[in-house]
Amino acid sequence: MGMVESASTRHKMELCRIEYEDRNQLLLKVHLDDKVFTELCYPLCDSLTVKLLEKNMILKKVWHLAKGFELMDMGHGFFMVKFNQEMDRIKVMNDGPYMIFDHYLTFRTWSPSFVSTTAKINWTLVWARIPYLNFVFYDEGFLLALGLALETPIKVDINTVNVTRGKFVLAY
Repeated sequence: MGMVESASTRHKMELCRIEYEDRNQLLLKVHLDDKVFTELCYPLCDSLTVKLLEKNMILKKVWHLAKGFELMDMGHGFFMVKFNQEMDRIKVMNDGPYMIFDHYLTFRTWSPSFVSTTAKINWTLVWARIPYLNFVFYDEGFLLALGLALETPIKVDINTVNVTRGKFVLAY
């Protein structure tokens, strides 16, 4: 008994097409309709791709999140982090830069074009330290003005402004 191809099946086949380069089944090419690709990307659009330069991650201790997160190894030292709560993702993005074992944790928002084998770290947020800075200068406006002499500062360390710790001052 032969299979009858329905209109629905034909429509699905048009959304995804597979072909082989030079008829070699190891050289697979998948052609996907843009709408299908967008639907596949939707659950990942609020994820981050992270890489800890030179060390493994101990993110739970560093981030202090309200809810958990899922971590997926993407290879080559990169991980995708899917947060269980949007507020935690925002907290991670706003509270950085992060240092773990004296190494910076880099991150960026997830993108469907990200490929770990070819990904490059072109920049990272870093902390500037100003040793022996007198507490009288722990003023956000002054520290930002001082930071402009080095580069364009992103933010002042909240612990420095609140005079609870003065180890790092500015993020660039």
